[in-house]
Amino acid sequence: MKLVRALVAALAAVLALAGCAQNPNNVAVVNGSVVTNAQALDLATAVATYQGTPERATELLSSAVGVLVQLEVAQHVGAAAGITITDAERAATMESSDEMTKLLADPVLGPYLNRSADASMIQQKLGTDAYLAAAAAVPVQLNPRFGTWDPEQQALSGDSGSISTPAVRS
Repeated sequence: MKLVRALVAALAAVLALAGCAQNPNNVAVVNGSVVTNAQALDLATAVATYQGTPERATELLSSAVGVLVQLEVAQHVGAAAGITITDAERAATMESSDEMTKLLADPVLGPYLNRSADASMIQQKLGTDAYLAAAAAVPVQLNPRFGTWDPEQQALSGDSGSISTPAVRS
């Protein structure tokens, strides 16, 4: 009987610890919605390629993570407030130009531009103060390699959350 209790206690401890572990392929979890490293890298690569500097994709990765988390937070705020954005509303807010048409047709950038427009309209509909208060309440778990999430600023904050200590230069 003691062995069974010990095994159950050990199993419970392992499960509790496993629940705290974050999948290294995820860059964030926003109110239960996972943002993957692949999504962030796809966005960073698409932006770098659009800018004509595809070799800079890894430099843009943290910025892409910040944008993806902001978009996910906005989606949760809008859903909680019962706000839906129609295609007509979205189209009315986007500038009509050949360049925008080209960007919206891009299989990676297009959906993010639409989500960005949605986020902007959600903020407008709620008002800045109400939006920021609601957004700050959305739980965000950020992979420590990207730093921390500042709910008040709705942005990545600080350096990487790495526990490594940089070597002292002599």
